[in-house]
Amino acid sequence: IVFASKGIYRSVCNSFYKEVCEIINANSDLVYTPTTILFPYMISKPTVISMHDVQQFHYPEFFSKAELLSRKIHFGLSADMVTHIQASSRFIKQDLLQHFTVLKPEQITVIPEGVDIDLFAKEKETKYLNDKYNLPKEFLFFPAQLWLHKNHITVLKAIKQIELTQNKKIPLVLTGAKESAAKQIFSFVEENKMDYVHYLGVVPFEDILALYKRAKFLITGVLYESSSLPVLEAAASGTAVIASATPPNKELNEILNINLFQPTNVDELVYLLLKIWDDNTLIKKQVSHNLEHIEHYSWNNVASRYIELFERLVK
Repeated sequence: IVFASKGIYRSVCNSFYKEVCEIINANSDLVYTPTTILFPYMISKPTVISMHDVQQFHYPEFFSKAELLSRKIHFGLSADMVTHIQASSRFIKQDLLQHFTVLKPEQITVIPEGVDIDLFAKEKETKYLNDKYNLPKEFLFFPAQLWLHKNHITVLKAIKQIELTQNKKIPLVLTGAKESAAKQIFSFVEENKMDYVHYLGVVPFEDILALYKRAKFLITGVLYESSSLPVLEAAASGTAVIASATPPNKELNEILNINLFQPTNVDELVYLLLKIWDDNTLIKKQVSHNLEHIEHYSWNNVASRYIELFERLVK
């Protein structure tokens, strides 16, 4: 990686993992790696990866120089060597074709993310959350690691503007690990005395399920991603959704009913929140629509498309 050479990196890896590749080639019909890159590279059988996104091309400032160099080598080699790629949205397919000219359209199949509908739709006891986390009666729920590209700051600015202009506090509950945006987020909350923002950190999965049920809206302000698992999970939970109008979220909105806003447009989000926060009729209608249509994203439907792809490549 230090030499910034795909050729050197590939040769070293092929030498180091030669025996591993021999075992894979002898015992596999196809190799699927459900992560962003192919590894190792000396595999003679058909290979499939899920290159979820290429954020480094859009927001290089979110990565260190070492991370950018590593991604250049790993993503580049993967595009060169892989047989096929699964993309989670039409947008990501076009993004991959744009940035890796070695790829051909027929090498990329769009298969959306899936959700365990039974798990998220199941009725859950949520009263314990009040004692455990001291939560307000109504709140926005933003489950995401505190990365810069998750764009928490736009949501924070919007609810602060509502407080200043409307004298109305809309509580926000955050979950997720402290990552690159944590300092910015906590500083903004502290400087603006936003005591209605509740950061819970990394919480047990059972609490995540309950928080989806308790929330008035799921909100995500992400700048760039391949698709949105929280949107699918909220829809399956029976929770209305507010999401940034990224191309993948617009694609989800073709089947689901999502309240969209431009990712960095604070005023637009303010207008949207004021419009829908107390509109229980709208919320009920959207929840009902999403519960009727979430089956499209069930893991049974999604898995069948993976199997069809794998069988086609093996044949």
